[in-house]
Amino acid sequence: FQPPIPAIFNIPAYSFLWQSFKPYMGDRDNLSEIPQRSPDYQNIVWIVDCSVNGDFISINNTELYTTPFLQSINDKMINRGVVSSITNCSATTNIFLLGLGKGSQIPDRNESLLKSPNIFTYAKKAGFNTAYLSAQSKNRKLHNFMTRHDLEDLDNFHQPLTQSERSPVLADIELAQHVKTYLTHHDSSFIYVLKSGVHFPWDNNYPQKYSSVDSIK
Repeated sequence: FQPPIPAIFNIPAYSFLWQSFKPYMGDRDNLSEIPQRSPDYQNIVWIVDCSVNGDFISINNTELYTTPFLQSINDKMINRGVVSSITNCSATTNIFLLGLGKGSQIPDRNESLLKSPNIFTYAKKAGFNTAYLSAQSKNRKLHNFMTRHDLEDLDNFHQPLTQSERSPVLADIELAQHVKTYLTHHDSSFIYVLKSGVHFPWDNNYPQKYSSVDSIK
């Protein structure tokens, strides 16, 4: 029996527990599965936003008109619709995506998301070139529980290097240019795109010439 922790001690108690926890940082398991057929798509661009509801994008909500450009090319892409966030924390959500987690793995007491083959390993096995293009973190500093072992199946890795790439106002605009440049020079690729997203205060996350009522391409 464990008595409940008084509310005033919740944050320091969980902070202490988190600081004392050391996640697995070793190599991942080998992938034994073999693709049974050739890929259905020439390129797969997996865009992961941060702190933005999918139903605020008009390709997922016909009552809004926020992304007219995406609507204009709707017939050229596969839209799987809105997916709920896996957790309420960016780091754990991203490692769930990278580790190809399943709902039955929550809570992940065995740290299988850190040990099982990641999504880049599967993409390489399927014959894709692999790229991780991020507007978060900087230089070669890894985050979201990624380790140096996750880089072994990556052909291209990018995190912000310049001042404008690190700016919350311009980060996603700069990232979009990196994605465009990559696709211009590479084909048959799986690209994991991690946006900077929108965080409080909201007005600091996009150029001031745009407003909340304007259409944003």
